[in-house]
Amino acid sequence: MRLPAILLLLTASLVAEEVRTVSTDVQPLQSGVKRLAEAFEYLGHPLPAKTMQRLRAAVSSENSVAIQKVLDPGALFVVSINPELRVKVTRGPADPVLQQSGYSPVLIKVINESTVTRRLSMSSPQSGPIYAGAAEGILKRQAQTELRE
Repeated sequence: MRLPAILLLLTASLVAEEVRTVSTDVQPLQSGVKRLAEAFEYLGHPLPAKTMQRLRAAVSSENSVAIQKVLDPGALFVVSINPELRVKVTRGPADPVLQQSGYSPVLIKVINESTVTRRLSMSSPQSGPIYAGAAEGILKRQAQTELRE
């Protein structure tokens, strides 16, 4: 399922007052949260120490709603997919951060009420590969020319 960037831009003015929490299985959420924290750390944008402390406590309590309540204030967008496969995007409570010639990872909460399990992918004409500025010779020397595509 592809989400056009224009959809994200059109709904940027609609800020969610409160992000809806849904009851979900705790174990998959716990493992997803662990991977999320590791990914943000790897990208050089670790979650704030206070958030990590609250997140560890919520994960150990095995309460899916508590875990969501810790992460929801950091969600830039909330994507809702209803049972009829209609997609609705609203702005989350997080402040948008733009970085020229850089990369700012964002948290997007997806509420999937349908039975669809396909990968959700987003695209934007303004985005590009992280390695787009690398010289062709350097990529050839490192045998990484696929990064330019």
